[in-house]
Amino acid sequence: MSSRELLGLKLNQAIELAQGKGMVVETLEVRSKKGIENGIPIVIRQRLIDNNTIELCFSRFIIDVAGENEG
Repeated sequence: MSSRELLGLKLNQAIELAQGKGMVVETLEVRSKKGIENGIPIVIRQRLIDNNTIELCFSRFIIDVAGENEG
């Protein structure tokens, strides 16, 4: 996988893509002290741990200003 292939994707989409390529996926939530409870998880960093394992770091964002924050 390229070093930026999954960046900016919703977490569930990124996991599906990585698993579809035979990768084992580990996730890590990265957040501010305040955090956003109802935000959509978006991949902000990815790191290849070994040939078969990728770590996806995600943070939650409000992506719909109308308040219909659907995943």
